[in-house]
Amino acid sequence: MNNRSLSHISRIALLAAICFGFMLSSCGSKKQVTTTVPVSQTSVKVTDTDAKQSLQTYSTAWERLSVPLTVRLRKPSSISISGTALMERGKSVTLSLRFLGMEMAVMHLTSDSIVALDKYHSRYVAESLRNFLGGVPVNITNVQDLLLGRPFLLGSTRSAAADINAFEFENDAASGCITMIPKAPVASVEYGFTFDAAMQLLGLIVKVGNGEPVTVTYGQPELTTFGPIAASTSVAATFGKTQVDASLEWSPRKAKWNNDVKLRTIEIPSKYQRLSASSLLKMFSSL
Repeated sequence: MNNRSLSHISRIALLAAICFGFMLSSCGSKKQVTTTVPVSQTSVKVTDTDAKQSLQTYSTAWERLSVPLTVRLRKPSSISISGTALMERGKSVTLSLRFLGMEMAVMHLTSDSIVALDKYHSRYVAESLRNFLGGVPVNITNVQDLLLGRPFLLGSTRSAAADINAFEFENDAASGCITMIPKAPVASVEYGFTFDAAMQLLGLIVKVGNGEPVTVTYGQPELTTFGPIAASTSVAATFGKTQVDASLEWSPRKAKWNNDVKLRTIEIPSKYQRLSASSLLKMFSSL
């Protein structure tokens, strides 16, 4: 493989690594949240008690997680690249993307910041997480739950089961789906989760400000020692004039937990060139 091909893969790897960071910052509207995720064909009335019992499956506490993944970018370009996600509960998320054994890009998120390294071009992005996400009051625990396919209350560090009283549930007899929407509004943000009749999480839609909605769709969950992990987390969004369609495909059966996980420290080499977040958006149009 020539240097030009590696350069292209490195750029896409970096963009794929951070596109999930952009998903919450591209949204908007004051209308009620609706979804277009797959629906169940069975209509069942779900009470708050039933919902709380079902959500308990997501409440098993964990401290560290390492899980293999494949990132698939379908728009604006088509490519897949493998990697590993490392998470420390409530503290950090690190995505490492590799091609032919070579680490091409790394993204590291904490409650304060996001750092993304393009190791092939020796450049990086470093931003405040709050500014990077357009001011959305999201914390790193929310990001972890969003990526793994677990419902959450925006800004909370507790499980959805613990925050059950903060949500209201709506049953759709036509589709057989249940929508979970927070009772208290968050400034400029609307979001909601959709479940099937068995309370399996199907998807999430987020709208912020006046932008387009971001749709997150989850694949069939696999039960692990510490609760379910979605087989895939897919996002469809529009950044400027560019459509993005990407997914993280997880390997839950290969997940490692707690003491079996060794975290890593991300340092920015002194010779790396800093890029702005806006310059990354411009890269999409050239793919």
